[in-house]
Amino acid sequence: MFSTRRQLQERLEEWFVWLAGAGIAAAVAASLTVTLLPLAMLLLTGGAIVMLVGWGASRLIPRLWRFRRITCPYCRSLNEVRPHLRSFTCDTCGRAVNLRGHHRGVLLTLVKCR
Repeated sequence: MFSTRRQLQERLEEWFVWLAGAGIAAAVAASLTVTLLPLAMLLLTGGAIVMLVGWGASRLIPRLWRFRRITCPYCRSLNEVRPHLRSFTCDTCGRAVNLRGHHRGVLLTLVKCR
């Protein structure tokens, strides 16, 4: 599903945006009739609240999980990876990185150029 802190944050933002968008779309549909106008206002307010809560959750939840810092051997960018993973996809260059031998966040694998 996700292997780095950045991927987790992006996935959470995406989920909350879809949820808030569904609430706002329902509010627009409900506002077309006069009888459902109070419901439309509640749905619109709820959608805005879900969007704000989602933004906060996408910033807070990744900080509660443990990650280890690994430098990509290809582009030298820093990635924060879940501790139990043996491989991950770099956030910057998109290449698959195998974590067979690592020591204190520094990869010790030999990289062969193509």
